[in-house]
Amino acid sequence: MNITIDRASTMAERISGIGTGLARDEAASPKGILEYILNFFSFGYLSKQRAEAYDAFAEALATALHLAYPDGVSCGIPARLVMDFAGCSLTFTLPEKHMLEENPVIIEVSRKGESVQAEVDRKMYIRTSTVLMIQRRAAVPPLIRHLDGQWANESALR
Repeated sequence: MNITIDRASTMAERISGIGTGLARDEAASPKGILEYILNFFSFGYLSKQRAEAYDAFAEALATALHLAYPDGVSCGIPARLVMDFAGCSLTFTLPEKHMLEENPVIIEVSRKGESVQAEVDRKMYIRTSTVLMIQRRAAVPPLIRHLDGQWANESALR
């Protein structure tokens, strides 16, 4: 997904809360939700201003992953994960096993007949999802923040 200067400006307006009602509606659209999810998997979520919102997405994803394997034994990531978030249906599809490991995960966001999709790095998706699943099962606090409340360094998480 290419982000132009105009699109980045629109996103900045929405994040800062100065956007119009139309801009807020666009932020809640499947395209806006997809941008939000892509930021989550590309460390755009390390911004303290949006921490609460990204925590909500992380919790929703952890719940969906847990429900995919409720026995609590498997820590595998399902080949296809469908979940609801912010009024949208999200589908995460891993590349088929015989395909190259570098192939990306496809994320599709849909609501009321409107659907958009994008790709996210497979390793980042697997690692993030695995951490969320283990956190959930072991009831440990989020691993994204340091104990002193400071945000983790992106390179430390890769």
